[in-house]
Amino acid sequence: MVVLLGVGGVLGVAEIAAPATAAQRDAVAASGWLLAAFAGGSALGGFLYGQLNLKSGIGKRLFALCVGMGLAAVFVSQLDTLGLFAAGLALIGLFLAPSLITGYLIADTIVPDTSRTEASTWINTSVNLGASLASAAAGLVIDRSGAWLALLLVGAIALALASAVPFTRLRKIESPADHAPDRCEQG
Repeated sequence: MVVLLGVGGVLGVAEIAAPATAAQRDAVAASGWLLAAFAGGSALGGFLYGQLNLKSGIGKRLFALCVGMGLAAVFVSQLDTLGLFAAGLALIGLFLAPSLITGYLIADTIVPDTSRTEASTWINTSVNLGASLASAAAGLVIDRSGAWLALLLVGAIALALASAVPFTRLRKIESPADHAPDRCEQG
């Protein structure tokens, strides 16, 4: 849940930074296109992630995805044209759906079958809490210093939150398929 607070934070800031950046460049009409780039990146990321046959544990994957998302946000904070900013938002989006998918898979893996709905609710709450806190803070930062600083800060926070969970703990989380009993054994 801690790691996914950062994912939610980047999500919340991206949704505020896109229209703010467009407005700062007197291109308010571009807001929708910027948000579409972010959403399109997420859809593409989810599709590509679903096509991969990854051998690493899902804990390692969540760490890598969240670090990638944080680094992408820091990188995008330095882009100054709308075209590059749109491409950067798509880059950030590439990590969104895979991070969420992996978070839900981890929740399903580490709790008993009877608690899966509750675990999914906690994942959702973590992402939404991160998004709401970051959106509120981003509004203040953007008004004072611009969208670039909000993205830079949330990227750094996402990196810190991804690193807050000991990597040894994340490494121990196996994929759901590694955890499932063999169908022949279920008899």
